[in-house]
Amino acid sequence: MEHIKPENITECISCSNSNFNNNFIVTRKDKFAVTKKRKLKPAHYFECSNCGLFTLDDSSDYEKVYSDGGYYESENKNDTLSFLEKRFNYVINLKQGKSDNKERVKRFINFSNSKALEELNILDVGAGMGVFFYELLRDIKFKGVALEIDPNCNLHLKKKFKNFPISVSNKSIEKFSSINKFNFITINRVLEHIFDPITFLIELKKFMSKSSFIYVEVPDSDSYYKGGSNDEAFGYGHYHVYSPEALINIFNFAGFKVEEIKKCIEPSKKYTLFGFFKFK
Repeated sequence: MEHIKPENITECISCSNSNFNNNFIVTRKDKFAVTKKRKLKPAHYFECSNCGLFTLDDSSDYEKVYSDGGYYESENKNDTLSFLEKRFNYVINLKQGKSDNKERVKRFINFSNSKALEELNILDVGAGMGVFFYELLRDIKFKGVALEIDPNCNLHLKKKFKNFPISVSNKSIEKFSSINKFNFITINRVLEHIFDPITFLIELKKFMSKSSFIYVEVPDSDSYYKGGSNDEAFGYGHYHVYSPEALINIFNFAGFKVEEIKKCIEPSKKYTLFGFFKFK
């Protein structure tokens, strides 16, 4: 393979290694390529030769992708809320064994039950359409905050949770404030969208006590080895695709230690890495 150096990456954020291999270009249609510049220049990834972290050779404007309402819009912009409602209902009504979200809820409940917590107060960062909270409310009692910067999803979330002990905010984590601490913060399929994940994780600590946990779920680096360079894990908007070692390193740098980390293949056939972390 021709040795090509990345334009924007000097070293791996997980292990500081400056040698990369398995560089590849995403050739399928890229749903994250929302700007003309990105459409004309396909996403290019480099794999760290030491820890296996895949990094997108790109700049740090992720909020422009997710806060302009573009990601969750239907083709007819005037029909976006109806589109979200239909998409939400489709996901919620998937049967056990067919739903990634139901598996996620099961993982979360099994872990939280093992900690025997009297009351759950959850901050869901990047709540999207709210399918995680909605499904979770079917099984357990909790209160929480759904944080989502997409304006269309924000309206959708407020409608869905108006009769539940869930508040909705469209603030980024950097601008969000709360007088309460959360015993769980969930970041489901979010961290891969963050250009600087270490700073992001440090921000989360403001809303945690020493006994709090973070649940994280990200595309697994197996996506490349089992799904290929055009797997759904890769494309503009996904700045990093994590190996277990890289994910643990990132959390360690931010002041957390791993409680549990596992791989799975979702019902949707996505390769997923998930884990629970707490303060060191």
